[in-house]
Amino acid sequence: TILGRLFTLIPLGSIALRMNIFSAVVSSLAGLFFFLTIRDRFSSPLSALIPTSFLGLSSTIWSVSNQTEVYALTYLLIAIDLFLYHKRRYHLLAYFLGLTLTNHMIGLSVVVPIIGFLLIRRRLSLSMIILFLLPLTLYLYLLIRARTSPLLNWGNPETLERLIWHLTGKQYRVWMFDLPFTQVVNNLRLALERLSREFFFFLIPVAIYGLIQIREDLPLYLAICAINIFYSINYSIPDIESYFIPSLVVITIFLGYGLNRIRFKYLPLLALLPLIHLPQNSGKDYHFADDLAQNILTNMKNRSLLVCNIWDAYSPLLYYDIVEEKGSEHWIIDKELLRRSWYLNYLKRRYPELCDRLKDEFQRYEEQLYLFEHDLPYDPDLIQTRFERLIQGIFRASLSDRTAYLLSPIRDQDLARSLTGMTRRPEGILLRIGAEAEAFDFNQFIIRIPKKLDPRHHFLVKSIYLRMAYLNYQNYRSESALRFYQKLKMRLR
Repeated sequence: TILGRLFTLIPLGSIALRMNIFSAVVSSLAGLFFFLTIRDRFSSPLSALIPTSFLGLSSTIWSVSNQTEVYALTYLLIAIDLFLYHKRRYHLLAYFLGLTLTNHMIGLSVVVPIIGFLLIRRRLSLSMIILFLLPLTLYLYLLIRARTSPLLNWGNPETLERLIWHLTGKQYRVWMFDLPFTQVVNNLRLALERLSREFFFFLIPVAIYGLIQIREDLPLYLAICAINIFYSINYSIPDIESYFIPSLVVITIFLGYGLNRIRFKYLPLLALLPLIHLPQNSGKDYHFADDLAQNILTNMKNRSLLVCNIWDAYSPLLYYDIVEEKGSEHWIIDKELLRRSWYLNYLKRRYPELCDRLKDEFQRYEEQLYLFEHDLPYDPDLIQTRFERLIQGIFRASLSDRTAYLLSPIRDQDLARSLTGMTRRPEGILLRIGAEAEAFDFNQFIIRIPKKLDPRHHFLVKSIYLRMAYLNYQNYRSESALRFYQKLKMRLR
């Protein structure tokens, strides 16, 4: 957040583009530090260039290097940590280990093993401990910033308790370390398959051969992989690929050691092989989020309510609303985030008129939500009932002077029960709630489909655009909906 703020000041394109550039810059620096780390261990700089190419142009790294996310910076910090460790610059290393922990939890995969090995080798000193703790004071930024009433105060870390919740990812623990054993095993299989694919499978034996060549640091590398893979396969989220960056870095080091033992005239040409990954990860023809936000805003009438049940749709709308200041006359709500008290605080500040109409519903729901968030005894049936009544109240309170819409590409029992007795009719790519809908001209929609669509976005395009076009034609015999449906179906084949 702090470094990204500097990039938002660059007078170039949109804020989103500037943050994408930030990711590209830090990822490039990470590649440089990775190269410097392994260069001295091989017979020539060229031997280090090949694994650097495989890592920097890998599907995982390239995909995080052109999007606004935390992972490119995590990659840079990990690369710096390993560089300083191998250079035995232990005091500076201590500082960067602490800095690594201020960005993302997967940094623990590297920080914990390195600290462990420094302890075993009795390299730690009081000054190093102080240098390690110093960057952790950056977390005070969250505490201070949260108390200045920012509009979107994610996690609301304004007290020590909530700061700890935020740092330990309490909000996300429902997806951590409670998976069935069979799913963990399947996640492990998928992880090994994913990592092997990065090296085109046939180079995995070379990486294993390189592993055998390592002497001094092999236990450290294996510990990094073990901790990283164990943590990642016990976390159930759709975009888990980026969590394996520490393991990907280590396996690439193994590959470098293996390739260094091979004597082949044309071996340097191998550095060009990862270029195969680029077309599917460049992102140059990716417009899903932008198009979806624009199409939703086009779909809605002036002064509307929209409730979404999927982050992929809500987040670009949030960006356009707050950053680009488009669609500010609408009430736009994420149904899933209603499960968090900090989000309720956001709604009260963002849409005070709506929340004033639902003061009683908010109060009754928040009583149970407080118990849930603080791990106190609560009634599951009661909190669910009040949750559904709050959702129902949001729609009913809006119908007096607004058009109410729902965007729900996935099945949702909460919404089904909340909207009992209320009419739902397709209107464009949205469902009109509590009133008769109108035929919508699908020619107004812009939808640019990349040549290669990943499974998640294939599902979203199909369940939002294709499904709603079909429902519009079914209800109104809309010719524009039919043409849109036929054209899109052909492009999805």
